Amino acid sequence: MSDEGVRVAVVVTLTVVALLVAWLARFLHSRRQTRLDVSGLISGPGVVVFTKDDCPNCAAVLELLDGDPVTVRQVRAEAEPEVFEKLAIEGVPITVVVAGAGRRVAQFAGLPRAASLRRALRRVG
Repeated sequence: MSDEGVRVAVVVTLTVVALLVAWLARFLHSRRQTRLDVSGLISGPGVVVFTKDDCPNCAAVLELLDGDPVTVRQVRAEAEPEVFEKLAIEGVPITVVVAGAGRRVAQFAGLPRAASLRRALRRVG
């Protein structure tokens, strides 16, 4: 194999390894995420979104949910700081999708992918 071929093989290998490491880190981070207990914040199936007023991603999450028939409960840090303190929420947005009886279907930190959010909402009904 020529020097050029070796270089290309090394670059491709390093790229694949970097992508695998990034995927693994994201996967492990999502598994370590603290599962929030949102019982008492919403009655029945729906979505609880923790937001702050100056957060563009928070507005984007709410926009994703706009027009959806599901009940959305927005918990604003400025209006309900005691809830943020009780649940130890430091970053926003956090979106929690719950089914009947308060059973958590999904939880997203940051701006969720629209397809992932829609998939979780379908599970609610």
